[in-house]
Amino acid sequence: MAGLTLRPWEHADAPSLVRAYEDPDIHRWHARSMSLTEAESWVAYELDRWEQERGGGWAIARAGSLLGRVAIGSLSLHEARAEVSYWVLPESRGQGVATLALGAVADWAFDEVGFHRLELDHSTSNAASCRVAAKAGFVPEGTKRSQALHLDGWHDMHAHGLLAHDARPHRRDG
Repeated sequence: MAGLTLRPWEHADAPSLVRAYEDPDIHRWHARSMSLTEAESWVAYELDRWEQERGGGWAIARAGSLLGRVAIGSLSLHEARAEVSYWVLPESRGQGVATLALGAVADWAFDEVGFHRLELDHSTSNAASCRVAAKAGFVPEGTKRSQALHLDGWHDMHAHGLLAHDARPHRRDG
């Protein structure tokens, strides 16, 4: 994955999470900020989430540095369906980090876990996220009107989906 690693969150990541959620774009699209105490609790939650079959989140790292986050959630195991999300720190944007991480999680979810469908929603105002979804092979499926409440009000959300049998980009090398 071009020198990228997806790894479990570590307690040492808490200060980087605080910094991430201070970034105006991450704050805007994820509608939250974090204190150090909240970040430490969030890491503990992430470490426990997969075991409870509620989802999973991974730190995107390169050479020990945190670049972003990719996650799978809203699991419906009996329908083999889940949602995916991601963010990337400002200094790592525009380098394909989110696309590669999203693609790796999609490949794993389909090929290793056996999911049938992954879903991805983003604000219609977030053109960068739309490009990531498309580059990772997610197909646009429509617009959900006034679906998500962000800091600046209600946003329409683009819905994207990827099915296990859909063609996926072949640039993922693990």
